Amino acid sequence: MMHYFPKPYSDELLYSIIARYCIQSGNTNVIYSTEDIFGKENRNVVISPELPGNIDLLVSNLPGSTKITSDSLIYNSTLFPYIAAFLPEDRAREVYNIMKAGQTSVIYNKTGLVSGSIKSNRMFRFCPKCIEEDTKKYGEAYWHRSHQVTGVFMCPIHKEPIYDSCIPYRGNYRMNYIAASKDVCKVESLIKVKDETAEKLIWIAEDICEILNRPFEYQSLMKKKFLYMERLIENKIANMISMIHQKRLRKELIEFWGTEVLEILQSPIDESKECNWLNILTWENEYISLPIRHLILMRFLDLQMKDFSVDLPEKTHKEIWNEKLIELANEKTSITKIATMLDSTKKTVRNQILKMGIEPYWNSNADETATIDFSDTIECQEKLERAKEEWIVAQRDNPNLSRNQLRKLKPALYNQLVKYDRQWLLSNSKTRGEIQDNLDWVQRDKELLIQVEAIVDSMHTGRPEHVQWHSVGGRLGINGWFGKNRNRLPLVKEYLDNQIETLQEFHLRRIAWAINELEYENEVITPNKLLEKAGVKPWYIDEIYENVKELLKAKGYNDIFDYTTSH
Repeated sequence: MMHYFPKPYSDELLYSIIARYCIQSGNTNVIYSTEDIFGKENRNVVISPELPGNIDLLVSNLPGSTKITSDSLIYNSTLFPYIAAFLPEDRAREVYNIMKAGQTSVIYNKTGLVSGSIKSNRMFRFCPKCIEEDTKKYGEAYWHRSHQVTGVFMCPIHKEPIYDSCIPYRGNYRMNYIAASKDVCKVESLIKVKDETAEKLIWIAEDICEILNRPFEYQSLMKKKFLYMERLIENKIANMISMIHQKRLRKELIEFWGTEVLEILQSPIDESKECNWLNILTWENEYISLPIRHLILMRFLDLQMKDFSVDLPEKTHKEIWNEKLIELANEKTSITKIATMLDSTKKTVRNQILKMGIEPYWNSNADETATIDFSDTIECQEKLERAKEEWIVAQRDNPNLSRNQLRKLKPALYNQLVKYDRQWLLSNSKTRGEIQDNLDWVQRDKELLIQVEAIVDSMHTGRPEHVQWHSVGGRLGINGWFGKNRNRLPLVKEYLDNQIETLQEFHLRRIAWAINELEYENEVITPNKLLEKAGVKPWYIDEIYENVKELLKAKGYNDIFDYTTSH
């Protein structure tokens, strides 16, 4: 049992408390401090910054007079309250139990923190004014937990930018615990942020700080998504059957935050893509999204954490909608009026009435035309003519797109024409072969180069992908002709030929990525774990053996990869 342990400061990471102990204990080696804290038999235990484990073991070794508990450390000195706030309740409780009783290498997959879509901080971060004030008040500085959250760029106290220290956020704690100080927290050059951008980044910092400091309570992820849907309905972005107008949602959210802020928060939205993080976040299921993206949506919808503490109705929006539909249908209300009252379409209302087994009644009122074959009506013919005109305009505006490519751009229009006049559609569309013969290859080369550069960049982000002509073509959706026409695309060819990797280069990049991931997960790096994480077969190692050793040596791991294929 220890005779002394530092008193935690407000908003201080557990990592920082231990770093201060290492200094104040006078131990000449971090191993001695680890033995003090966790016991000699647990000298290999490490504490990660966000979600440290073995908390109960640490508390059991504290001085008898201490008031520090496992709960107080987890809730006040780790990022658990922030991360767990956006997990399903059973998953959050599981993470809490692991933090108390074991190593946390298994936690990161459970929290979605290793999804790869958002890069975590590379260095411990600090606010210069906090360093100055803490040193003056306490005689020492410390690492604030609110400054370490990915997505915090402004100090929630001083409303000014925070900076990277020279202490790595990943991997460093394996060798030592380094306390915050003026020596390691130096401002090399001032960060300047536009007032409008700074204001929005302060919103995020304040929201995160509020979550970290409010009394923690387990909450249902489905409750959050229910309230998201309720606000979307109130704002006319969704209807009562939970159908979201995704284009409008994307447009209005981008207008609210601005593209610059969304880029800074690593949460850009591509309006040309139907599926993105925003769509996934609004699905009514327990799919885990990153906390920063919940906060982006919550601010847009004017929601705060306290709003999720209210009791929710037992029924979903769709169930409430269906009940109202049944009531109106039993009263023989006209389909047009029902559609208006329920913010829906006449087609949806008719289909739902039939699905519920209610006898069709609209023959007797203004909706009797619903029983007539729609394709024979004047209304259908007029809509069909407008659709044909729209298709012709779409082809004129996109002369380089074939019928199938234009189909992806205008799926609803394409389906309408296929259904009501397929022969006209085929006669008035160009095939890919016809398009290629008439392509402006110079212009196509310039346009493709921008897309190819973006794809290659994405293949170097997260889990590495093998950069090859066919893999890039596949991502573009043009693999059938992309590689075959490379000589017609000199700009693309010059760029991509310089990016093409040999199998050995790809495997080496995979291994470099795997080292970082294992460090992130607090895993001890062994040859088998490294190869498994990288997805590289053992028989490929001989060709890159020396390169792998150099990679490990540069990260401070000497002589741990004594591996050959002679086994």
